[in-house]
Amino acid sequence: MSQYKDKYELVVGLEIHVQLNTAGKIFSPEQNSFAAVANSETHPVSLSHPGTLPRLQPNVVEKAIRLGLALECSISEHSFFDRKNYFYPDSPKGYQISQDSDPICIGGTIVLEGEEEGKIIRIHHIHMEEDAGKSIHDISPGHSLIDLNRAGTPLLEIVTEPDFRSAEEAAACLYQLQHLVRYLDISEAEMEKGHLRCDANISVRRFGEPEFGTRAEVKNLNSMRFVKKAIACEFDRQCALLESGGTVVQETRGFDPSTGKTSSQREKEMAQDYRYFPDPDLAPLHCTSELIEGIRAASPELPKDRKKRYENEWGLSSYDASLLLEDKQVADFFDSVQAIQASAKTCANWLLNDVKGWVNEQENKNFPDISAGSFAALIGAGESNKIPQHTVRNELLPKLLADPKLDIADVLVKWSEKSEKNENFANDLVKQVLKNFPKEVELYKNGKKQLLGLFMGELMKEAKGRIDPKEARQELQKELEK
Repeated sequence: MSQYKDKYELVVGLEIHVQLNTAGKIFSPEQNSFAAVANSETHPVSLSHPGTLPRLQPNVVEKAIRLGLALECSISEHSFFDRKNYFYPDSPKGYQISQDSDPICIGGTIVLEGEEEGKIIRIHHIHMEEDAGKSIHDISPGHSLIDLNRAGTPLLEIVTEPDFRSAEEAAACLYQLQHLVRYLDISEAEMEKGHLRCDANISVRRFGEPEFGTRAEVKNLNSMRFVKKAIACEFDRQCALLESGGTVVQETRGFDPSTGKTSSQREKEMAQDYRYFPDPDLAPLHCTSELIEGIRAASPELPKDRKKRYENEWGLSSYDASLLLEDKQVADFFDSVQAIQASAKTCANWLLNDVKGWVNEQENKNFPDISAGSFAALIGAGESNKIPQHTVRNELLPKLLADPKLDIADVLVKWSEKSEKNENFANDLVKQVLKNFPKEVELYKNGKKQLLGLFMGELMKEAKGRIDPKEARQELQKELEK
């Protein structure tokens, strides 16, 4: 907890970069992937070779509109691409194609959930742009390397208003957006792979002051934990600076996770420093109402709407619905099982406990490749009591998780036959044990119920593990009540 929290107010705005999961780059057709050999997936357009011309890929526009609609932005009928001029080694063009004066999405809001529930974060705009290459500084001492595979990768940049008042709110917003873009099939949003990262514009002001303070921009934060740490660190740094009589400089800073501190990188450029001007090689973008409404109609169900459906249609608690929705693959599987009319509460319970526990034990942490039909059949067998529920859950479900190709129909038939044999065996054994204790049986029937323990002990000793204790007790009580 900061020593300055009662004197200064934190003010934060985020610039969130979402790398799109398109097959190609934004203005050229080469592969858009993460793990390729350095500089193996480049293209003359991305490298700005003489005579080459960019060509906007339509699926980038579709994904931008899909996100804008989900965040209740206004979609611009006309938008333009601009050149943002800067000279860094990771930019082979010497400029970046972006959108400045006329972005594709304007306004919109993000309503925070969870512990920060209800806080409204305003969106200034969302624009499309291309990514730069990647500078690598930690492989060869004294040298920096450049990988241009990422150059030209399509990005959406979500620029918020300075509405955050805590590091926790900023992290909650990032988590929520990560969740949303995955459900919309816009991005994989893996922060450790750079699919989702953000710059935080941070300033402080004394409580009661109407004007914002001078902001510093902390660049390239690529985890929720780093976002919270960087904001907290920068808050303390700026407060301490003001307390000592100093002034905050508008600059770009980096965050070092190993030290937990930010450090100055360069003076922050102003918009005029980038010398924005319309890109002469790209025509204005025209989005018709038919295009927008077509994308709206084809957009998948939003997480917030899905949560309401789980609660209202399937009777799940808000907590269980939220847990299911944390992983889209799990939520999609749940929906597939419900389409076969299995018990929703049992399905959710198994997925959140048994299946999740099994996944956590696996080295690759992948969701099992089991069919919804097999999973529903197991639930049905347990719910109908054809096979004891503990047997289905503790024995058959693990078998299915370990072997997704298991013929569940055949397994259930065999287990039903086995259960019938076990039931007959248990009945015969109970009768034999009680026949050996005629006096004790009479005493039990006359009220000495504690003798049940004697009968159970003898029964389990004779059974030698061949019957379930719960079933044995039920069968024993049933026979004694005759």
